[in-house]
Amino acid sequence: MDIQKVLALRGPNIWSRRTVVEAWVDLGDLRDAASDTIAGFCERLAAWLPGLEEHRCGLGVRGGFLMRLREGTYPAHILEHVTIELQNLAGTPVGFGKARETSRPGVYRVAVRYREEAVGRACLWAARDLVLAAMRNEPFDVAGTVARLRDLASRTCQGPSTRAVVDAAEARDIPWERIDEGNLVMLGHGARQHRVRTPETDEPSADGTALVASLFSPGEDGRIPLACVTGVRLRARVARRVFGMLRAAGRAGLGLAASDGLFLDDRRVAVGDHADGPGARGLLRNPALEVAVVEAHPAGILGEGLGFDKCSVAAVTDIGDSPADLHHPFVETFEDVFTVLRCPVDVVRPGGVAVLDAGEPLLLDMMPLCAGQVTLVAADAGVPALGRHLAAGGRAVTVRDGRIVFRTGDGEVVAGVVPRGDDDARVALLSAAIGWALGLAPGEVAAGLERGRDTDPAKQTVGSCV
Repeated sequence: MDIQKVLALRGPNIWSRRTVVEAWVDLGDLRDAASDTIAGFCERLAAWLPGLEEHRCGLGVRGGFLMRLREGTYPAHILEHVTIELQNLAGTPVGFGKARETSRPGVYRVAVRYREEAVGRACLWAARDLVLAAMRNEPFDVAGTVARLRDLASRTCQGPSTRAVVDAAEARDIPWERIDEGNLVMLGHGARQHRVRTPETDEPSADGTALVASLFSPGEDGRIPLACVTGVRLRARVARRVFGMLRAAGRAGLGLAASDGLFLDDRRVAVGDHADGPGARGLLRNPALEVAVVEAHPAGILGEGLGFDKCSVAAVTDIGDSPADLHHPFVETFEDVFTVLRCPVDVVRPGGVAVLDAGEPLLLDMMPLCAGQVTLVAADAGVPALGRHLAAGGRAVTVRDGRIVFRTGDGEVVAGVVPRGDDDARVALLSAAIGWALGLAPGEVAAGLERGRDTDPAKQTVGSCV
């Protein structure tokens, strides 16, 4: 059983909205080694880890996993559950896991929820060793392993006081991020953030709920408007166009995390590719930030997850010409592409908006995934889905006689000129829909698109990040 690669997905991802560790596991000669064919294996595993009795697995009942184990299941599935159980024993309880076979014979992707990354990784490797020992009827120091994992958890996990603050923030839907390896936590994003460092003892030293209430008034959640743009071919162009449009419309405290840098208003604060989770998190830490535009490259979603927990607007520009465009060994069909690109739509907040191109039928399947509203974009106003959407009270951005039309079930507003060229027109329409979703009036969108057309963030002066 060879663990070929381990990824820490630190934000919403293709498996879960929570953090997970994903392992690429080659079973090798254990490929066909079902648990019921290995003498004494089930009994040894159940004796070493009695807590497996509580794992319901897909059967949904207590003892469900052990039933599957005795009936016959495969090593990747067993690795998943043992990793979960070791985290529980380490004092970082989790419950989510999945094991999926890939198109490569004997190679699986195993994903398991973690609370502390170092502990999750360590439990994965320990689980591998434990499972192999149980299969080979070799001795294994379970107590010593658990003690080592608990020690790691005590050194790396948040202390009780910090955890109380985080729990109170989560109860109010306030985003948070651990800033250092100690007890410094950022609550909220951008200009609405507060940073808290709590004294740590063995017991909570302060009421986390009271502390959070002192920082955020009733109804405040520390969030700023955040638009995420993903897709394949048009993603980067749309993200830059939205940034230019909002700047031209006079929005201040405007930030962009993109494949050509990090930007704040008229300053380029970092160079390089930041269309990933670390780029988004770096942008959202900036205390001058009032509005965020985040480009999410599919590779970043696959390799790290999203850099935020929820967004105001999620736009999916296109699905590309081929699954090979994503350059990932396990993205082989357009359904696989769909699974990646849906991630921002999955985390649109109630009251938020998903922007989807009605001209790409596969993207229409994302509509029910959005907890907010949906705005459809279509260069062809005759797309059947558009009429149904408008009749149901939805919103759309379309074209008529070379002009941009902002449509609702109650009426329409014509504002702005659509550029010539299929891609240029799609970029303009998608950008217009995102601006509309962020609260710009159609007239502001049209003016911003026109004035911001030639804005190239990459040409901005490099400055220092606040």
